[in-house]
Amino acid sequence: MQMDTTPIDIAVSLYDKWIFVLNDKGEILCFSKDGSLKEKIQVGNQFNQIRVGPRDNLLFLGSSKNKTVEIIELDFTYKISTAGSPFKGPSNAPVVLVLFTDFECPYCAQLVPVLDQVLKKYPKEVKLVFKNFPLQSHRYAMNAAIAALAAESQGKFWEFHDLLFKNYNQLNDKKLEEIIKMAGLNKQEFDKKMHDPQTIQKVKKDTIEGINADVRGTPSVFINGKLLKNLSMTEFIKAIDKELKKVQKGSN
Repeated sequence: MQMDTTPIDIAVSLYDKWIFVLNDKGEILCFSKDGSLKEKIQVGNQFNQIRVGPRDNLLFLGSSKNKTVEIIELDFTYKISTAGSPFKGPSNAPVVLVLFTDFECPYCAQLVPVLDQVLKKYPKEVKLVFKNFPLQSHRYAMNAAIAALAAESQGKFWEFHDLLFKNYNQLNDKKLEEIIKMAGLNKQEFDKKMHDPQTIQKVKKDTIEGINADVRGTPSVFINGKLLKNLSMTEFIKAIDKELKKVQKGSN
């Protein structure tokens, strides 16, 4: 990385995704792992140490001279591909919610009615995009993710999605057979898609996209590329209204 300033301290995030350089001009230079400068943050000349928090969005700045530590919270915007992913809402909605979820996750199941409320409140303004992020700690999550995409090929993704979450704590092969019947799927076509390498690859692609966006658990929701830290209805409304104001301001 070529710089026209003198580095004072350097911190590297988890998985080497971000490199933060504190320089002699009182700036933090934020580099991606390929060495591209993404952002400059002015913090002042009093700091001489920098450390990264556990989620990469917190920086700890230390001043030996003043014997102080200051915490800075970063607000990253991630570019997440939505092409080919199941979605609800208008395809050209100004606000895009990208959801990374796991069909055996109880918190993901609890979020389903909240997201339904969000879509009901913003029928023309919000598009909800679904991404699989099966956790290794959940034995049947990967199978459930593949099954949901197999159901999508018959136009039954969201119906199948709802049935999986209603049974999130008892998913197994027998329960999956019951859900297939409840959804009215063609079993032969379903089995064909379940074993199609392309279906499995779609799940893996979602997971990689989640890792690249620093997803550490489920559910994780991004609103126009920004991670929403509090998944209450109140915080959804606040974040969505903020994005809509940006759109309105840009169109004036």
